Amino acid sequence: MQKKIIALAVAGLASTAAFAQTNVTIYGIADAYVAQVRSNGSLTSTQVGSGGLSTSRIGFKGVEDLGNGLKALFVLEYRLDVDRNLGIGGTAAGNASGPARQQLVGLTGGFGTVAAGRLQTTAFDWQVKYITLGATAFDGYNKMTGAYRINLTNDSRAENAVAYISPSMGGVTVALNHAFALEQAASSTASNYSATLLGVYFDKGPFSIGFVGEKLQGGGASESVEVTDLALGTSFDAGFAKFTGTYQTTKNNAPGLSATAQKFNSVYHLGAQIPVSAKGTVHVQWAQNNNKTSTHVGDDNGKGLAVAYTHALSKRTTAYAGYGYLDNSGNGSSYSYGTSRPEGSSNIIAAGVRHSF
Repeated sequence: MQKKIIALAVAGLASTAAFAQTNVTIYGIADAYVAQVRSNGSLTSTQVGSGGLSTSRIGFKGVEDLGNGLKALFVLEYRLDVDRNLGIGGTAAGNASGPARQQLVGLTGGFGTVAAGRLQTTAFDWQVKYITLGATAFDGYNKMTGAYRINLTNDSRAENAVAYISPSMGGVTVALNHAFALEQAASSTASNYSATLLGVYFDKGPFSIGFVGEKLQGGGASESVEVTDLALGTSFDAGFAKFTGTYQTTKNNAPGLSATAQKFNSVYHLGAQIPVSAKGTVHVQWAQNNNKTSTHVGDDNGKGLAVAYTHALSKRTTAYAGYGYLDNSGNGSSYSYGTSRPEGSSNIIAAGVRHSF
């Protein structure tokens, strides 16, 4: 019996030593809010939601030092819907982002970083960096654009993807992504898309500017796609406030499309983050799109205004409240915080708590 105990102890120590070679961190966000959504002036719903300020998630990341400045890394990060019985990685049907936010393995060193897997692309990084209130419950920008699209489900992540991110060179960082045969299908007959993205960023003190270009192409038996996306973003921290601005265009160059369908759609936004106390910040977003591919040209343009207040209860816990308004009064448009309704407007009032761990 004594020998068995000693053997188990030795095995346990060996396992611990092996595990300790990689520095593994468990992290995440739990974010829940209560919202009232109105569309066309009538109450559509009062609801509890997940991810009002930041998407709820749980993740595991690790780094192993391989020597000579080279390190191996991995990230496994999954969405959480804290208001539903869906479990880790569970997500409601029809959610384009899917359960896995990112799953990757890579190498990093003086040359930069290379990684492969399901990636948060440089387009994702561009959104996070330059869009005030982006991907929050109050965000009108992404309601009108479907987010910067890496694929036809309007997800800024990419599967079957590889990436290279350079080290900072005098404030300039370059990112290159390529996704092979994207698995998210636009329809049952069109599922074979590839995408290439190039991101270039310059950061100098309080000023930042970033450009992302994407080429999405491919298709299936009944569909051909050749989409070009271009986006420019900037931010400036003046101390009393941080200002952001973006401009994005999308054009489909696929053969056989009408001249109207091939035209550029564009969307732009202006934002500000204004500290009002040691713990409180006011966030403002204004966005507008210019829809040229619709049969109701000019009438499908939308406008959005969002205002939110965040208050740091601690280093890891933030309380927030805000209001968002979307105007889509033209024919055929359907941008909405709730049920899509053309020729109307919608708004959301919400308050919640975000906890990071």
